[in-house]
Amino acid sequence: MDLFPLPLPSALSTHVIFSEVGGKAMAKKSYDYLFKLLLIGDSGVGKTCILFRFSDDAFNTTFISTIGIDFKIKTIELQGKKIKLQIWDTAGQERFHTITTSYYRGAMGIMLVYDITQEKTFDNISKWLRNIEEHANEDVEKMILGNKCDMDDRRVVTKERGEQIAREHGIRFLETSAKTNVNIEQAFFNLAEDILKKQLTKDNEETSQNIHGFFPGQLELEEVSAIKASAGFGASYATRYTRTLILAETVLTRLVTCILFSSPFAFFSVSAPTASLQTLFYYHNFIGIACILQLSGRKTVLSK
Repeated sequence: MDLFPLPLPSALSTHVIFSEVGGKAMAKKSYDYLFKLLLIGDSGVGKTCILFRFSDDAFNTTFISTIGIDFKIKTIELQGKKIKLQIWDTAGQERFHTITTSYYRGAMGIMLVYDITQEKTFDNISKWLRNIEEHANEDVEKMILGNKCDMDDRRVVTKERGEQIAREHGIRFLETSAKTNVNIEQAFFNLAEDILKKQLTKDNEETSQNIHGFFPGQLELEEVSAIKASAGFGASYATRYTRTLILAETVLTRLVTCILFSSPFAFFSVSAPTASLQTLFYYHNFIGIACILQLSGRKTVLSK
């Protein structure tokens, strides 16, 4: 088993379906979203059992300590979307700390697990929360699980204490049992639902930005504007650059190019009526920079 965070093989990370469209193979994802989840907590709290109960609906009474890290994949459906869950099971021993914390950064959801029959595992939840703050993304979704709730006769951590620490940190809480399958599926579905809500909101914001004034090449435009400003051309193009101005400025820059290079054919180097807007845009930026360099006294070499 690999102990280091190597990229997943494509066969594991992205399942695709190939279909023939117009005689060409076309790849299609079998899911809408891929969520990476992480199970953390002290050794022996039941993280692996929780994972196997959810992924395989199985429970093994034999305790085998996880070495380094392991993972399972399961696809679920939420709000009409197919969600592929990539669930990473981490070792709780301190000796694996460096290896396991390297997986925090890409996690979209983290489950912190403690054993309700072991006081120390509950006390260490604060330590695991600090690890999340240090190594995980700021917007990661979190959930606390009090596992082994079927062993109520050996309970030392009350449910109220678990709920209290969850409230203090503003995160979800559930008591679970991998052995009797209590709240296992609900825990994963709740966490995935929180991530999906955030993802859908992000997608809507990106769609709104694309509709309201953003178009390909805007970053390049701002860079060109900065160069022009440094050469004494002044005003920023970013606030006044429209399709009409693109065409108008293309004509003007071509005229300037004709004067600079004493070549009347430069104006017709690109066929304006047939060129796409994108082609004109990039041609304009190139010629614009060339003009700036010429006018600012810098040497420019143009390949023929």
